[in-house]
Formats: sequence, structure tokens, C-alpha cells
Amino acid sequence: MKTRSFALAVSILAGIGGAFACSASGNKSSPGGSSGTTGSGGTGGSGTGGGGGIAIDAGTGGSGAKPGGVPQTCEAANASQSYIGCEYWPTATMNDQLNKQFKFAIVAANPTTTDAVVTVEQKGSQVAQVTVKPGGLETVELPWAMELQSGSALAQGAAFHVTSSVPITLYQFNPLEFQLPGCTGDPLGCYSYTNDASLLLPVSAMRGEHYVVSYPALHFGSQDPIGGTSWTNLPGLLSVTATQDGTNVKVRTSANVAAGPGVTALTAGSETTYQMNAGDVLQLTTQKLPDQQIVAPGKKCTTVTDGIPPLVTTDYFCPPPQEYDLTGTYVNADKPVAVSGGHDCTFIPFDKRACDHLEETIFPVDALGQDLIVTSPQDVGSISTGPGTPAYHYVRVLSAADANEIQFDPPSMHAPVTLNAGQWIEVGPIAGDFRVTATNKMLIAQYIAGQEFTGNAEAGDPAMSVAIPTEQYRLEYTFLAPTTYTYNFVNVVAPAGASITLDGTAIPPSEFQPIGGSGYGVARHKITGGVHTMKGDQNFGIVVYGYASYTSYMYPGGLNLETIVIKPR
Repeated sequence: MKTRSFALAVSILAGIGGAFACSASGNKSSPGGSSGTTGSGGTGGSGTGGGGGIAIDAGTGGSGAKPGGVPQTCEAANASQSYIGCEYWPTATMNDQLNKQFKFAIVAANPTTTDAVVTVEQKGSQVAQVTVKPGGLETVELPWAMELQSGSALAQGAAFHVTSSVPITLYQFNPLEFQLPGCTGDPLGCYSYTNDASLLLPVSAMRGEHYVVSYPALHFGSQDPIGGTSWTNLPGLLSVTATQDGTNVKVRTSANVAAGPGVTALTAGSETTYQMNAGDVLQLTTQKLPDQQIVAPGKKCTTVTDGIPPLVTTDYFCPPPQEYDLTGTYVNADKPVAVSGGHDCTFIPFDKRACDHLEETIFPVDALGQDLIVTSPQDVGSISTGPGTPAYHYVRVLSAADANEIQFDPPSMHAPVTLNAGQWIEVGPIAGDFRVTATNKMLIAQYIAGQEFTGNAEAGDPAMSVAIPTEQYRLEYTFLAPTTYTYNFVNVVAPAGASITLDGTAIPPSEFQPIGGSGYGVARHKITGGVHTMKGDQNFGIVVYGYASYTSYMYPGGLNLETIVIKPR
């Protein structure tokens, strides 16, 4: 089923709104509360470790990450353990609502002073090779791994293997374009409607142990006077990509997992080990819900009626139970793996159109911190009239350790909470920035809300990113903003008084808005597509995102990935 095609056809033919309507209107919702604690991944094994490390006293927050520069050789990149490297494993996760005329792509940026020869292989055969000039970028379109487009699968050799002669940064776009080049006809055929992107981690920064953040299965029904009630169910997902032969991957799932090639159906809480070789991809998707109104405890379906009698449709948007959400799933491999979380296509929130693909690389537990700052994206409707205006978004805070005491600044964002490993809370919708500190490690995901919720016609839709621990902030970044989107932004999080430059030009101090009492500020800065360099006199963090017609993307702009060791009090 092509989601928006169905909806617009219904709208045109019958004069009634469909569940996946392409445009939306309405006012922003006021800030909401938060969901309760759900699920538990339990405590895990040791996984694979990294060298060196940053020792943090539990409860202090702190920093101390290596400031980081641009490594000029692969040997230096391997030693630096950051987002800059010479070997990567891109993976095209499930996005089955997409017209496959749109292409999966990787984009390589070269931060060094030497030409980068970038080679792409799959199943041992070369599929592309490009040369990236210093300070330049190159885009490589790649074929879809169709075995990953139907749901759960253990797909042999489905990932791409990317190597470079010198360090690069690498991003993947699922898909690359939001509009087919040269397309001027029916917008249903011209626009992708469902995009996201990920910052990829090099093998030198990968580990074995991860907790996953995802989003619950999308579950809604549409009742019309002619065809009765039809139900749509689109799954949340996670993927694990092996980088070495003979990798054993243990998964303890927080959700009911659908069966697929090489994957048996799993119930929430079950544990399974998979044997994988380099390039193999394990994709797990949530099980299909029954075709009826099923909701999480304490929740209810939202009912929306549209049309003129007798042509009236009724939509039922239902928030599913926890066992249809992969957030909190625990992954532990005995060799380095790449892990991502996301969704085939979903609404955010669950009852506001329209759906979009979600994906983001998950940081390994070794690199997680206890001090994170979350910032709202730029409000789409205020790009011209109110630059710097925060948009509403949703945030999930997941604990990677037991008895983890978590606090928020400003305190109005959420009351203090204690979580065990794999447990999480959701905060939102909120339009604001805040700091989260804990006595141990945590992982935070943020989600851009959908177009119907924001009321911004023809710009934006759900996207997903993960927050960067302040302990992993850097003094310098080379990052990419795609040239294919209408608007691109970078959120810059820096200590008060820090001097930050973008491509050699200072970001005015007046752009920075204080974040509670944290001592940090955020600037929501509009940028052009292409490669950019940011430098500061103090460690700072960046998140990159953008909007186009009916779609958006978001990913961390870069980070160190040092091993952080939490010292007990």
C-alpha cells in the first residue's frame, strides 16, 4: 500500500480526508505530559571494549572528552575513536512505503588535505568507486537490499562495505531525494514523502553492546461507508550489521518480533543468539497487531470523523502496547557491530498525520554518557519571521544501567526519575531545550513531529536523531548538510561565552538561547547544503536537520566515541 497515494485518491474522489493526507492544518498542541516508565532490557554482558577511556565520577556530569581534530591518516583515525574514519558499513533499512524510483545513497565528505579514494563493495564485489577532493563531497547511489524491505530478516551480505584511502565522514540517506529530478507531474509520483538519514560510525568506533531506541508500531483503522473498516500496521525496527565473520549477536527483545527469512517470531522479553558474518544484516520488526482497537494500558484510540454524509469516514488511531515497541531492546555482540533503530513509516504523535521513515545509528554503551542536552529543532513556520523559534518535538530517555537517577534542567520538563537498564520514559510534546543528568549512562532519542501536528503545510514530517553526551563534545567538526533539501539547519550547543565559527565566520552570541541553568546555550542556525566546518574555543555539540515538502531528516553532526567509565560515588 502506498500510503499517501491512497489518501489523496480518497480525498479527490470522495471529498473526504484520508489517514495519510499529504497536507495538514491546525494549531500546535500545547506542551504535554510524559508517559510512564516502560519495559526493561535488563543488565547485559560486557560486549566488546575500546581502548583508553574517560573516567567520570558518578553524579557529576562532567566532561573531559578528547577535543579532537581532523585525523589525516587511517591510522590516526583508528586511534582517535570518533565519527571520522576509513571503514563503514551502510545498511538500507526497511522503507516499504517508498516509491523505489527514489534511491538509497551514501554521501562522503573529505575533511583531510588529501584526495580520498572511496570504494564501495557488496558481497565481495565492487559496486562503486569515487574520488573525494579535500573539503569536497561525493554522492553514491546504491541499490536497495530488497530482502530488507519486507520486514524481519537475517540477510546475508545485504550491507555495503565502504573503505577510504584517508579519513572521511559518511552519511546515508533513505532515500536521498525528496523529489524525483525533473518531475513536474502528479505530486504523488514526484515526492518521496518518507525520508530520514543517519550519521554512520566507522568500524574503529564500533563496539558490541547497545540498547536500542525505536518507535512503536503504527496502528490505525479507517472506516468508510462503502468498504467497511481497513487496518494499517507499519512496524518499528532495529538492524544489526556484522563487520567480521563469526560474529555472535545476542538480542533480548522488548517487543513481539515478526518472523521472516532466518528469523523466528519472538515474544517480548525473549532472548536469541544469531550467528553472522561480515556484511550480514539482522533486521527485526514488530509483529502485526490484530485488526481491531488495541491500546496501551491507560491509553485510548483517537477517533477522527471527516467528510459530508453519506460520504463520511472514521479513522481510529491507536497507541499500541509496549510489546509492540522495540525501544529498550538489548543487543550484545562478541565482535564490533553497527546498530540502528527506527521505523518503517510512522506518525508522530501516533494520531497526527503524516507518516515518515525513521532511522538513526545507535551509539554503543561504552560511549554513552551521563550528561546530555536536548534541543528543539527550528520551527518550520517561523523560519522567516522567527529564526531560532523552537518547534515541538518528542524525547525518549533510556537508562543503560540499573538504579540510574535521572534529573532534568529546567525541572519543569520532567520530575526526577530512577530507571533500570533498558527502562525509558517519553517526554513531550515540548517546545524547548533542556539538560538531562544521571548517575550513570543513558541514551536519548528525539523525534520531529509530523506535519499535521505542527500545522506547517508542505514542510517537514517525522524524523529521528540521538542526543550527544557532553562528554563526547569536540572542538572541531566537519559535517554535511544535503543539497537536496529546501531548508537545512544546525543546532549548536555550547557553553556560555564560547566562541564558535561556521566556515570561518563567527556565530553571533545573540543567536544563543540559554538552556535552563545548565550554563549552555543553543543557536538554531540556518545553513546551506554542502560540507561545513565548525570550530570552537570550548567543546561543543551539533545536530543537523532539514525540511522539504512532506519530509525531513535529522542526525548528530559528529562526536567523539571514547569509552566512558562511570566511577561509583
